[in-house]
Amino acid sequence: MNKLPWILSAVTAIWFGVMAYRDKQNWLPWALSGASFSLVATTIVVGLNRATFLNVSHETYAAFRVRTVLISVGFTLFCGLILTSGLHRHGVGVQNWIKRLFKKTP
Repeated sequence: MNKLPWILSAVTAIWFGVMAYRDKQNWLPWALSGASFSLVATTIVVGLNRATFLNVSHETYAAFRVRTVLISVGFTLFCGLILTSGLHRHGVGVQNWIKRLFKKTP
């Protein structure tokens, strides 16, 4: 469980770097940003989940570990898609939707 943030950080760095490279942008800042984002986000999710299961049985803890991994991967994937939406071809629609969501209507 202690290696999960580092593994997701490496995978997210590769993902962000490849997306930037395909869009003909500098891949290094994107990869570093993706790695740091994933490391922080996953560490927070794992820490919060661990704090909720301090005194539990081993069977419950096994299910908790699976749930923690799924939540961490899902959160990183969801936020990563939003953060790299500028690099996606279909990201423009997401960006416009988010802008409309926060736009003040008269």
